[in-house]
Amino acid sequence: YSGSFFHRFLPRNEMDIAGVNVGARVDLDASGERIEGARISVGAVAPVPLFVAEAGDALVGETPTEDSFGRAADIAAAAATPITDMRGSIAQRVHLTRVLTYRALDRALERAREA
Repeated sequence: YSGSFFHRFLPRNEMDIAGVNVGARVDLDASGERIEGARISVGAVAPVPLFVAEAGDALVGETPTEDSFGRAADIAAAAATPITDMRGSIAQRVHLTRVLTYRALDRALERAREA
């Protein structure tokens, strides 16, 4: 079973440019209790979009829990290298990378369980 989700944070201003975006996919085993694979990508927080393989790899074999998703979100946030600009400060965008990664994983899990 697989599920995916894309989350985009768009600050309210005159430009339609994302401050942070995250895509996640979760693959569950047949029992739906273990993660067989996961993919996490983040955008607008580095010069180019990043595929954060380490974050997905950290979930393989794990039970999907707040802790396991939190660890993966921490890894994704650590990979972010944003700049401060009109879309937000470095600190805000790193924080949002963590929050949106967690949320994207959670929604991808919901979708995988519905499949």
